[in-house]
This record gives sequence, structure tokens and C-alpha cells, in this order.
Amino acid sequence: MLINKRHNLKKIRKYILLVLIFCVIAQSLFFDTVNTLSAILIAFTSYLVILFVFRSNIFPKAMFASFVVLSFNISILSGPLIFQTILFTSVINNLQVPLVTFFLSSLFQISILVALLIYVRTKLLTIASKKLNFYLKKLGVMLVPSKLQLWIMGIIGLSVTFYYATLSATGGVEYGDVGNKFLFGLKFLTYAPFLILFRNQMSEKKYKLKRMDFILLSIYFTILLIGAIGLNSRGTFAEAILIIVVLTVLFILVKQIRIQEIKKRLIIIILLMGFLQPILSDLAIAMVLARADRGKVSPTELLVKTIEIYQNKKQIEDRIKKDRVNKVILSTNNYNEYYIDNTFLSRFLNIKFFDNMFALDSTISGKNSKQILDITNKKILATFPTPILKIFDINIHKDDLSFSMGDYMLYLEAKTYLGGFKVGSTSAHIFAIFGWFSYIIVIIVFFILFTLIESLTTKKDGVIMVSPILMLMILPLYYLASGDSFVNIISFMLRTLPQNIFIYLMIFYIVYFITKIFKRFLK
Repeated sequence: MLINKRHNLKKIRKYILLVLIFCVIAQSLFFDTVNTLSAILIAFTSYLVILFVFRSNIFPKAMFASFVVLSFNISILSGPLIFQTILFTSVINNLQVPLVTFFLSSLFQISILVALLIYVRTKLLTIASKKLNFYLKKLGVMLVPSKLQLWIMGIIGLSVTFYYATLSATGGVEYGDVGNKFLFGLKFLTYAPFLILFRNQMSEKKYKLKRMDFILLSIYFTILLIGAIGLNSRGTFAEAILIIVVLTVLFILVKQIRIQEIKKRLIIIILLMGFLQPILSDLAIAMVLARADRGKVSPTELLVKTIEIYQNKKQIEDRIKKDRVNKVILSTNNYNEYYIDNTFLSRFLNIKFFDNMFALDSTISGKNSKQILDITNKKILATFPTPILKIFDINIHKDDLSFSMGDYMLYLEAKTYLGGFKVGSTSAHIFAIFGWFSYIIVIIVFFILFTLIESLTTKKDGVIMVSPILMLMILPLYYLASGDSFVNIISFMLRTLPQNIFIYLMIFYIVYFITKIFKRFLK
């Protein structure tokens, strides 16, 4: 299926501009000057991103690199502006230093946009991606798995996800536990069956979807949802929705999925999203309320309790009011997580975490830069498996690093305890170490990242073919630029990406040979 070179990216830019202008006007009419300035800054930066990304010589050439750039924008800039406007709420709601946060986040956004433009326009980098793709293709990363292979991989991943959720409730995986760490690495295969919907985007060959495929996937999602409730793991079912929605949108944008062909399916998805959004939001709160019993009662009992709480709307409303008060007034050292009155949407908007970190004096002054750099180096080394660290005689005690970067930056500022895993900010983390020079580092790191990501795609005669491995990593890619720390980005390049490639190929070939032997046996 060829990419239409005249696809209407210009219209998309126009529609997004109109939405941003509407949001700025609405925010200006009903809220104060600081709010208005913040809205203008967000709209300006967001449109700058849209203006450069949604071009025929950018987006189709680096679709997943573009997705990383757009994800940061949705999570930190345009997302807060648009969704808070829809909810008739100020875009600076409960932010301590909104102008500082949005200004420095805008500089971070522009830096990764520059990295994208450098990647697309530098032949050396695009050639590097193609060369990597050439070798990875020989290993089999671009092979299209059969439906049976995807189902078997999904069942393996689902079993591990439920096992690990049970393990987490009873203490989690200890450092050095190689067996359980390996099993944990299989979790991302949980969503493999949903890739049945996107096999046409893995190669030039066209595959037909049958009615039974949709029935089986609906049953699988239901099992995923019930299991997630029973094990009190909200992210488990949310990731399945995100993979389907994001991949569908991305392939529509490059005309590899035509709206006319999936019109009925798209209408059903939009209606379901509108219908399910408030349900999922209340369900997420119910799961939080039931969390106190995780590990104490059986999954079945936890499932029943969660449903009972979900049906008690007054209990859910009371929790929302209590959270709002606790997160704003009773928070320790001004760190709080409340920003938007929607539990489901709050999972995709990380602006409040960025604000928490930029509100720390040490982030701007850089007075704790040496300590933060030291712990950053240790955390980067700790991303490597313990056996590898032992080979090179690197003495890192991973137990001593069991805290987030948000924890550590707050600890240095206010002497709070470590281990609460408070979410930090990629932008604030790198700025606290290198100050204004950090944006040069961001550009360098991100164009290397984009080179690696795009090596899992192939472009041939106007057709974009995507490795199933990359499709399965949509959620990590979404949070990559807007996560807890810059360590996450380095860790993704050094460990997560190569590890997922290795695990996927290993399971792919094991399943391939087992099914081949089984078919021969049946004959």
C-alpha cells in the first residue's frame, strides 16, 4: 500500500492550529494573566512542533521518532492545554511555577524537535539506521509472525504479567534474581495478539482480518481487564488500548490504513472510547481504593471488592474530593500529584511532575548538580545486568539505588525519605546537572535515540514496514521523553531496546519451530 505523497498533513496542521487558538482564547477569557501567558507559550511551542513534524518529508520518513516528539508535546504542553480547557479548568491549575515549567519544558521540546530534524536531514544518520536495519533484518526482526505465533507469545506474556503482579504484591523481585528478571522481560509480549490488527503494516503483503479475529481479541481483552482488576494492576489494560489507538492513528496519518476501509471499526472505537472513558476513570479509582488488600486476599476476592467499590459512586466521589484536598494541602514539602480531575487522563499528562521538580530551588540554581550527576552515573551503570557488571568488576549495589530520581532530587532539597518513588522529570533532571548546556546534550542523545528507533522500520517504494518489536513498545516510547529522569532514555538505548529485541527473537523462533514440528506431527 503506497503512501500518498499528497496526504493532507497541511489540513491537520490547520485544524490543530484552530484548536490551539480556541484554547488560548478560552483560557484568556476566564483566567488570570499568568494563565494566559502560559497558554500562549504552550500554543506557540506546540504549533511550532506541529508545523515541522507534520510534513511529507518528515513524518513518513521518521514516523516513530516523530511519535516521541509528539508524545512529549501531548504529555507536557498541548495535552494539558486542550484537556483542561475542555474541563473548564485553568491550564496552570495547582502548578507552583507554571511559567518556569512551561518555558523550560518548551526549550526541551524544541531541543528534541531539532534532534528529529537533524536525524531526518542528515544522510549519515539515516544511512546508519538503514545499516542497522540491514543487520537486524538478517536476525529476523522484520519477519511477520503468524496469528498463531502472536497468540502463543501473548499467552506467554499474559501469564508472566499475572505472575509478576502477584509477586509484586508479596514483595517483588529481588536484585540479582536472574530467573525472575528474565521472566519480567517477557511482559511486553502480553499485547502481541493485538498486533494481528496491524500485520499489513509489517510487510508489503496484504493479510485479511476475519470476524473471528475480532471476537477472540475481545475475549482476550476481557480476560486482560478482569485479570488486571483481580491483581490491581491498572496499567495492564490501559496499555492494550493505547497500542491499538496509537498505531491506528499513526498508520492513518501515513495513509497505510485508509479511514474508508475501517470506517465502521473507527466509529465503534470512538463511541467505545467516549463510553468507556468515565467507566475506566471510576474503575481506576476503585482499584486504588481496593489496593490496601492487594497481597492479603485472593485475586478473586480483590476482583469482587473492586467491583463493589466501583458500584458505590458516593465512595468514589468522596475519594476524588479527599485526593484533591490531600494532594494539594496535606502534601509534604509542596510535592503533590494533583493536576486534572480525570484519573484516566492523568496517566497521560505528566506536567505536574515536571512542575514539582522545577519548583525546587536546586533545579534552577544547580547547587546539587554534583550529587545528582554521581547518582545518575550509578543508575546508568545499574541498568546493566548484574552478571555483566561482575565481569567488568563494577561494584554497584543496586539495592542502594531503589528510589526514583524524583525521590533523590526532593531528598537533596528537603531531606525527605528515599524509596517513595515520586515521579520526577527528564527536563528538570538534566537541567539540574548541566543547566543551559543541557539542551545541547538533549539534541545529541535524541538523534542517537531516533537512529536506533528507526532502525526497526523499513521504507521501500513508499511503503513503511514496522517491526512488531517496535509496535509492542508504544507505551515506553510515549513516556520516554516525559518520564522520571534522563536515565530512562539512556537505559532504553543501552538495555530495554536490545533486551526486547533479544527476547522477542528468542520466543519468536522457539514458537516458530515448535509450531512447525507440531504441524509435521499432525501430518
